[in-house]
Amino acid sequence: RATFEIKVSRVERQADDIVQIIEMIYNQTNNAASSMARLQLDRLYVLVTDLDRRAAQQGFGHISELCQACVGVVRKMIANDGEPAEKDLLLLRHLALAIRKSMRPEEGETAIVHDIARTVIAAR
Repeated sequence: RATFEIKVSRVERQADDIVQIIEMIYNQTNNAASSMARLQLDRLYVLVTDLDRRAAQQGFGHISELCQACVGVVRKMIANDGEPAEKDLLLLRHLALAIRKSMRPEEGETAIVHDIARTVIAAR
């Protein structure tokens, strides 16, 4: 049980880090800070990719699904190499919150997470 709690704690910390980085990116999207936002996007990509791997290995398939959707949005933003679209920033914020919320799903919330991930993938 203790090992499981440690694994959950690590994933929760990574989810919190993702939320913080996305907030930094959201607040840095102006011409003066665009290079800083790009650095944060690169950092976010590494973190979300790692969380996806870790979540899949630890049996958190619903979190991995959200991470994959998040990776797709981040890749699109990096490929655009310019100011992130407001839609993409809001999508990242919602994905990050869904990742954090899904860490301790109550009965039936896992299905909601799957729906969120499918909606995000369809929106791209």
